[in-house]
Amino acid sequence: MSNTSSSVIPAGRVAWYVTERFYVDAKGASFDEGYFPDIKGLDLPMLSGSGPAAEKTAHFTFSADPFPETTRTNGDVSLSISPPGRWHLYYNLIPCGDFDAPGTFAKGQRIATFARDGTSAA
Repeated sequence: MSNTSSSVIPAGRVAWYVTERFYVDAKGASFDEGYFPDIKGLDLPMLSGSGPAAEKTAHFTFSADPFPETTRTNGDVSLSISPPGRWHLYYNLIPCGDFDAPGTFAKGQRIATFARDGTSAA
């Protein structure tokens, strides 16, 4: 990964896209894991092979530290509120993500840790 080029993302532009799932661990804490089908400004292949984009082909994955989640429901609409926390970005030379096997997105080489420094809602 040392011979890569990158560029600055202009303000107000989308920097990346993710595909993710949320899980609940044995202690009742939530966490999310997934992959990046696109990271703007990064001149590297995001997916392996020539087939459709899927977690099993993703070179860049992420996994969040477990967090307590609050849910608000109004009729058919639910809102999940997550407190500040951390998530980790991984590079997988050989992709191995599997939404049916939580934890597989936290494999590979950890290349960054990010802070979610405010409450988020989804």
